[in-house]
Amino acid sequence: MGDKMKIKIFNQVINIAVISFMAVQIIFGLIWMIQNVNSVPGFGDTPEYIKLSESMKVDEYRTIFYPFLLKCSIALEHRLGIAYHYFMYAGQTVLCYVCILYMVHFLFKHILKESKLFKEVYVSLYLLTIPMITFHNLTILPDSLALSALLVVITQLVKFITESVNIKDSVIFFLAIMLELMIRADRIYSLSIVVLIYCVVGLIKSKDWKKYLTVILLTFFAVVLNLGINSVTQKKGYYGRVETNLPFVLLDRVVFPHMTENYEYFSDEIKANVTIEDAQLFDSHNNHVMYSFAPMLESKVGKEKASEMYVEMAKVVWKNDKSKVISEIFYKFRLMFFMPIYGDLCMKGKVWTNFGWLYYNFSQVNEKLTRNYIKFYDIGFAYIVLGLSVLLTILGIAFKNSRQQILHWLKALALYFIILFVIVLWFAVGDGDGANHRYVLLGYIIFTILPVGVFSEFNRLINDKNGGNAE
Repeated sequence: MGDKMKIKIFNQVINIAVISFMAVQIIFGLIWMIQNVNSVPGFGDTPEYIKLSESMKVDEYRTIFYPFLLKCSIALEHRLGIAYHYFMYAGQTVLCYVCILYMVHFLFKHILKESKLFKEVYVSLYLLTIPMITFHNLTILPDSLALSALLVVITQLVKFITESVNIKDSVIFFLAIMLELMIRADRIYSLSIVVLIYCVVGLIKSKDWKKYLTVILLTFFAVVLNLGINSVTQKKGYYGRVETNLPFVLLDRVVFPHMTENYEYFSDEIKANVTIEDAQLFDSHNNHVMYSFAPMLESKVGKEKASEMYVEMAKVVWKNDKSKVISEIFYKFRLMFFMPIYGDLCMKGKVWTNFGWLYYNFSQVNEKLTRNYIKFYDIGFAYIVLGLSVLLTILGIAFKNSRQQILHWLKALALYFIILFVIVLWFAVGDGDGANHRYVLLGYIIFTILPVGVFSEFNRLINDKNGGNAE
């Protein structure tokens, strides 16, 4: 058997293995969806959103758009006799798939320089059936819609780098960023900052200033419209929840869970209003920060005085346990950014995430199927697929024929990773709770599509060498 034939057989084996792996995950995902379509996972935010859809009154914690969609679905249920969550699940799943397919089509056609409809549809279905993506498509939570819109926003930004801006792409970008901001109010700040930096860098590096000015104007209009909608629909403090200002963030991020060990260093004024038992309860779970401790203290001394005490306690903890706080921030950042890679450890409870609560809710219908579905992705992807893709990336860069294309692929994904970085940093610095999977669904998509591009390029390289064209 000649060398070319060996290379051809090796290439075919790799292709069959990759396609088979993807097929098994797709089958897992489709079966899970069929079995769970009648179930509404019992997350705490779900009944809140349902109540908001009835009253259509939101405070600063929520935007009006998702309750509005729920209200429409419930109206359809009353009219057609079909459960409201079917409409939500169908809409979220279809939109998620369409947005994934839109991203995949762009990356394949413009970055990998190959546009095969079946391959794009198949890869998109593979990404759709990533367990955490599948799970959140079948929830009454806004995270699926937020992911869908975000994928299109980033894809359009990458597209604007390689192509001129036309009316169609401008409309798609505007609608996507509007949906993203209407779903997640915090993105008004984090996403706007990224877009602004993106445009400033683009203006410096490119002569096509009109393109980046267009992006700035579209983003500005989207932000202004959403701020206007929020000002009309949100009633600050309507439900009496604690205001998440800077002093509260310091309480949540710095003081938690270090209050008990620093209690003796607090002022007498704080000790007169906070007992050691209060401190111990505060440290026992992050939910106590917002839902019991802060309301208790604010009811005793008032919001303004409580805020002063939050800052004072944060200064004490920072002075005594600065290294611990910084370590916790980096730990959470690492977990959230590389969440798909830590999947197996999350399942075994070896890292601090909310996986246990997610697993409990998603495994109510068929625990065995859910466990095997997650394990297949976690072990197969993190330990085999991603590991192999890293090796192939190194090999690809070593070959002159594929080096430029591999680097081009990694560069195309850079903006996706940058926005993931900003989102993770936002939660790592501003939230004292454990790492939450639902906030980093973007990470599952981009870490999973990364090997797809590497395998495609490696496949092209092998074919070129088989044809005697490679160096």
